[in-house]
Order: sequence, then C-alpha cells, then structure tokens
Amino acid sequence: MSMRISTAGFHRSTVEAMTRKSAEMAATQAQIASGKRVNRPSDDPAAAVHILQLQREIAKSEQFERNAGATASRLSFEEQALTDATDLLQRVRELTVRANSGTVDQTARDAIATELDARVKELMDLANKQDANGEYLFAGYSTNTQPFNRSGGTVSYAGDQGSRLIQISATQKVADGHSGSDVFMNVPQGNGTFVTKLGATNTGSGVINGGSLADPSTWVPGTYKITFSDPSNYQVTNAANVVVSSGTFKPGDSISFNGANVTIQGSPAMNDTFTLSDSGTQDMFSMLDDIISAVRAPTNTPAQKAALATAMGAALTQIDSSIEQLGNVRAEVGARLNSIDSSESSRLDLDVQLQASLSDLENLDYAEAVTRLNLQYTGLQAAQASYTKITQLSLFDYLR
Repeated sequence: MSMRISTAGFHRSTVEAMTRKSAEMAATQAQIASGKRVNRPSDDPAAAVHILQLQREIAKSEQFERNAGATASRLSFEEQALTDATDLLQRVRELTVRANSGTVDQTARDAIATELDARVKELMDLANKQDANGEYLFAGYSTNTQPFNRSGGTVSYAGDQGSRLIQISATQKVADGHSGSDVFMNVPQGNGTFVTKLGATNTGSGVINGGSLADPSTWVPGTYKITFSDPSNYQVTNAANVVVSSGTFKPGDSISFNGANVTIQGSPAMNDTFTLSDSGTQDMFSMLDDIISAVRAPTNTPAQKAALATAMGAALTQIDSSIEQLGNVRAEVGARLNSIDSSESSRLDLDVQLQASLSDLENLDYAEAVTRLNLQYTGLQAAQASYTKITQLSLFDYLR
C-alpha cells in the first residue's frame, strides 16, 4: 500500500524541517558566541535549575566576602585604637611613678599633671574614634552616636552595651566591635576584692598598700577600719564597729584578718585610720582625674606626703588593671580577626568548588559545538539543495 503526499503537504513539511534546522544552527551559534552551553532554560531544563542554585550560592558567598572585609577593617581600626590606648596608659604609669619620687618637687609634679591633662583628652579622642565609614568604634549598636562626653568634670557614656553580629559565612557570625562600657568604663577597682584608703584626718606618715587576699574562703565582704590607738597598736573593726582583729605594729609589718593582708609603711599617728572596702568598678577617665588631683595636691606635711604615696600606689594598681582590661579586649579582637581569616580560607575553597560545578554545567565545549555547527550547516545545505531539485520536478517532463 503506498502513501500519497500532496504537493502542499510536501512543501510545508520540508519548510518546517529547514526552519527547525536553522533554529538549531542559530542556537548553536548563540552558544559559541556566549561561551555557555545553557543560555535559556529550554537548552537544558535540569541543568538550568542547578545553575540557578549555584549562582545563588556564589552570590551569597560574595556577600559574605564583603561582610568579612568590612568587619575585618572595623576590627583593625579597633585594634589600633586599643594599642594606642595601651601605650597611653603605659606613659601615664611612667608619669605616676615619677610623681611619687621623693626627688620630685611641686613644680615638677605640676608639669606632670599638665601632661596628664593632655593624656586625658587623648584618651577621650581614642574612645570616640571612628572607622573608615565614620561610625564610632566603641558605641555598641549606636554607631552614629558619639559614645563619650565630658560635662562638669565627669565623663558619661552615651552608647549601649551591644555589639553588631555580622554574618561572614552560612554558619558563622562575628561581632564587629566592643561597647565603650566594656572597654573604658568598668575596670575593677583595687585588687578586685577590696580597695584601701587613708583616713581623711590622718596626721602621721603611714602609707597603706593595695593589699591582697590570702584566703578567699575566710573573706567576709564589707567595710573594715584599721585604727591606731597609738603608733604601735591597732585594732580592726567592721561596719558594725565590732573588733575583728588587733595587734602591735611595726612599719612594714603585714596586718592580716579575715583572709586579707595589707601592709602599712611609715609611722601612723594616734587615731590615724585606714579603711578597706569592697571593690567596685572605675572608668579610666575618672582614674586619670584622680591621679591628676593627687599629683597637684601639696606635700608640705608628713600626712600629705603619705596621702600622695598611697594615692600613687593605688593609681598604679588601677592603671595595671586598665592595661590588663585593654589587653583582654585586644585578645578578643585578635581572635575575631583569626576567625575571619579561617572563614575566608574555607570560603575560597567553597568558591572553587562552586565555580567548578557551575563551569561543568554551564560552560561550552567549543570543539563539540563547532563540530555540531558544521554538521547542522551541512544538513541544512543538503535539505535546501534537495528541496530545490525536488520542487523543479514535473509530471509533464515525462510525457511524450
């Protein structure tokens, strides 16, 4: 049984076939021009879905890279500010030691106080330092608010207690700073347990050190007063005026009670007192103000000299605590920068894998594409030539 094909049907099917071959050749030409195997979802639907997924992951990785770069930059600014603040306090420590020297007169101490005034302003500038974007480093979340302000001789903190967490990978966030309260405001006083002080009406030359806690298990928090009934005898009373210890005194001897040890140098006078009270916290600015006040105070009497020596001893302890606090914050900054570096290394490895997978799915094999284009072109030429020949045939050519 034979099948008849009408002339119109032949023309239509042949033209459709040539159009299809032309479209296939155009698609191959587009692939060669773009260098991509998949230019439209219809080129390879399954591959197109995977390509979109990989492109989204690469875009997220690029955002993580920008986040990590901005965070590292901000932390580097903070690290430099902390380094400068540490150097500043080291200089303050040198000045404090010099001011406590017996060879320094009041004129020299006034000069020291003048330099300390300048150091206070310098510390304020560091505490209000900004990053490359003009945001304050030590303001917590309130990065557009100046964190530290001085009014009436008192420095106040206007920032908050938080720190922004920045996403630097799919599973990791890093804080991009510290609050100024944590860095500059809350430095533990004294030895961290108690602070010592001279009585305001002392007349002798007794100087008390910062003390230490020998046995924390027997320490009872509170306020204690050491009172000298005469230069050789003392008693210790608590806030309820109950005697907790007493004894004889020699300059340089340790006075111990409730697990605490303090040493008094010099010669206390009758009714001179010394107090121990629970440690609180102190900001670095008021610490410097206290040092300046003590340095500028006169030292004409034994009691005034003792007050200066006690104040300078306490100041050195407080300066060391402040330097330690800055060091702890710097260590945290360093750990965060190391974390960013490690995350960056992992991100780069992942990027290589993502780009390789995307290349496998998307990039064109030029040799295969050019070969395919040549075959498609040859096929189209053959179809066009045969169509031309066949359309010239006529039944009348065979009639005699």
